[in-house]
Amino acid sequence: MGLRFRQSFTLFPGVRVNLGKNGASVSFGVPGASVNLSGNGLSATVGMPGTGLSYTTRLPLGGSGEEPMVWDQGQQGPATGLDPGSGGGVVPGTRFIQSQGVDRLTSPSMASLKKMMLAVVRQREEIITRTQEATERLAELRREQSWRSMFLLSWIFRARLAELAAAIAAEDEALLECDQWMQASLVGMDFNTPEGLVGPWKSVEDAFDKLSRVSRAWDLTSERDIDRKRERSSAGLAVERSDIRLTRSSTPWVRTKREPLKFQNANGGDLYLYPGFLLVGSERMFALVSLVDLKVAISFTRFTEDSESSIPSDAKVIGETWAKVNKDGSRDKRFAGNYRRPIVSYPELRFSTESGLNEAFMFSNLDATIRFALAFRSLQLRSAGEVEAAAKVWATSELANAKGDTVELTRLLG
Repeated sequence: MGLRFRQSFTLFPGVRVNLGKNGASVSFGVPGASVNLSGNGLSATVGMPGTGLSYTTRLPLGGSGEEPMVWDQGQQGPATGLDPGSGGGVVPGTRFIQSQGVDRLTSPSMASLKKMMLAVVRQREEIITRTQEATERLAELRREQSWRSMFLLSWIFRARLAELAAAIAAEDEALLECDQWMQASLVGMDFNTPEGLVGPWKSVEDAFDKLSRVSRAWDLTSERDIDRKRERSSAGLAVERSDIRLTRSSTPWVRTKREPLKFQNANGGDLYLYPGFLLVGSERMFALVSLVDLKVAISFTRFTEDSESSIPSDAKVIGETWAKVNKDGSRDKRFAGNYRRPIVSYPELRFSTESGLNEAFMFSNLDATIRFALAFRSLQLRSAGEVEAAAKVWATSELANAKGDTVELTRLLG
């Protein structure tokens, strides 16, 4: 079974991408052409034959010059706590914290790159289909070969057995070819990071590595208001959260020299952070969000844990309350077995865009979370050319490193 997977399409005017067994290639109709993706966008570099010169066409990564990041320090309001549970059903008034469908999330400036990725995904799906078909045919052929090879009948079917042997060899070769095509059907990316962004991106990676090592990380999936009087609770908001992991790992169809920063998502597509964009979703359904369009808000929550045994080792306890309280926050003595509950300060990171991205994560460690937000902020400012503002954020980060004062750090960022 000879396979001929090859697709060709226009990436942007004058540039075509060709997908073949050896991967993706780009043609410009002139020699000396190449495509690069950097923090500033997709760039096409084309050589001018006979002159030794070249020119670069650049596609910006989007944005309108608006402030790319929102810092929501807020006031530490009423403590929040976990929903006591209702047998797995949805409690009336629950607000789910999740993004719109991935078909709505892609930044306009990333549409061309997504088009290229989708072409690779379609090819991989076709290869998977061909592989399944070849595997089924191979099984049928081997079953027939088995019964025709029985001792008393083999001489009768010797011609057919010869045909079967040839057909089996052909299907084995087809499966090998499918595997080779699958290995070649990847989106290969080399990020041509400008010199001024190498350090900021490295800081983001280092801060992410520290954030990935905190004791606990959660995806906030829903929230609802609490009737304090009826539930005798000190918390004004109940949230549902799921344990997640932060890792350096890539999707199986995108190949880069350095693995992206992955935020596991309990109620939607995972988030993969690259130097120039955020990939949200999975192989079949995904969106690409320009870092310029991405807003990251950091806030701090007074969270009521059930007991001291549930407090992560690196969390900061800031007070305590009772499981059942009076209006003034004192212990409600009408409830037998009423017990103390610790109040912990947890930082939250919320990723959002105007197109509908909405994901919130909670972490046990204040310092690691703030440092990641700082590093990301500095990267965005430098990407936008705001070098002085980025330097101020960087100096603030260094001051915090020296003092170990995360509260002062947050105040300085205002």
